[in-house]
Amino acid sequence: MNLAVDNKKQNQDIRLLPSFSYGIYKIIPYETVTRICVVNSSGIIIYESSKSISEINIAKFPAGIYFYAITDEKENVFRGRIVKE
Repeated sequence: MNLAVDNKKQNQDIRLLPSFSYGIYKIIPYETVTRICVVNSSGIIIYESSKSISEINIAKFPAGIYFYAITDEKENVFRGRIVKE
């Protein structure tokens, strides 16, 4: 999955919370999510789902900074960063 910034409107309405965690992140709001992808700092996909889910669990992965891209039902892409402690 390409996480480069594109020309689509960037909106922070869908996000993962909290920003810092030991591995469990809530998708807020999750109802309109059609896809989520999380990559590590090397660009390797560590988590990917095309289901409408309310949370993700990356506890089995090492501590570090991870980047995510969430796609909604209108094909808007929301990007952000999370820190796994």
